[in-house]
Amino acid sequence: MTEDSKIIDTEVEKVLGMIWEPKKDQFSYKVRINFSTKRKKIRTGPDLKEEEIVQSIPKQLTKRMILSQVASLYDLLGLATPLTIRCKLLIRHLITRKQECKADEQLGWDEPIPDEMHVHWVNLLQDMYALEDLKFRLCKKPDNALGNPSLVIYADASNIAYFTCAYIRFELKDGTFSAQLLAAKSRIAPIRQITTPKLELCAAVLSARLRKVIEKETSFVFDRVLHLTDSMIVRSQIQNESHGFGAFVGTRIAEIQTHTNTNDWWWVATAMLRTTPHGHRIQETYDPSQHGKGAYTI
Repeated sequence: MTEDSKIIDTEVEKVLGMIWEPKKDQFSYKVRINFSTKRKKIRTGPDLKEEEIVQSIPKQLTKRMILSQVASLYDLLGLATPLTIRCKLLIRHLITRKQECKADEQLGWDEPIPDEMHVHWVNLLQDMYALEDLKFRLCKKPDNALGNPSLVIYADASNIAYFTCAYIRFELKDGTFSAQLLAAKSRIAPIRQITTPKLELCAAVLSARLRKVIEKETSFVFDRVLHLTDSMIVRSQIQNESHGFGAFVGTRIAEIQTHTNTNDWWWVATAMLRTTPHGHRIQETYDPSQHGKGAYTI
């Protein structure tokens, strides 16, 4: 029996921190939360189950313990961005938080976090198990697809973070369209507040960089590439020459124009960018059957 056939015969394989099911040809996540002590860099106890989280999480959590658990989630393609961006924001809040008794000193790595932050982290660790419901097909091209696909990349921002996500879109023989999530990237906004239009521009830069990586690393030939933003200011800036702006805007406009065509950028209404309402937990708004899919007409 060859090595390739042995892989196909297995039910589950581990690939880049994700679970690959060869027979179904799909990827999924396996969440591993474990607060047991280490011996020779290996946890001595079993991973926690979702129903055990509330009772088994230590009453005193530290920054070091939290970072260790968050780092166990490997998300190379950014498919879990709605969750990882929450992790980034909460970790930054812990790092920048000052001690209650010493306002000029930050919270230490091995000091217990405040009770109100403990509640947020318990909720977040519980939400991580929702990732196990996600399934991603390895093959992005449907059997009844016609011709080459289109690449549709969204970019959006708020005052706390900005992101981009890319979908591959195929026309099907029955006249409908199929869209699947390829990759996504996110960044948290700087601590020093900058304007929302500038953050929208940063999201557009992230979008252009993601396009460059996709076109380089995939074998698809795209008939059309669309960049969508809900910022009229950013789209207008991209249509103009970069030398007419200040340093912050000018350098970013130049990078966007280097990697993309100005005619590829389109404005869409904010309501069309389907996002999870701010402050909601995953279970309140999440439908696993729709994750990674898109429904739109262009």
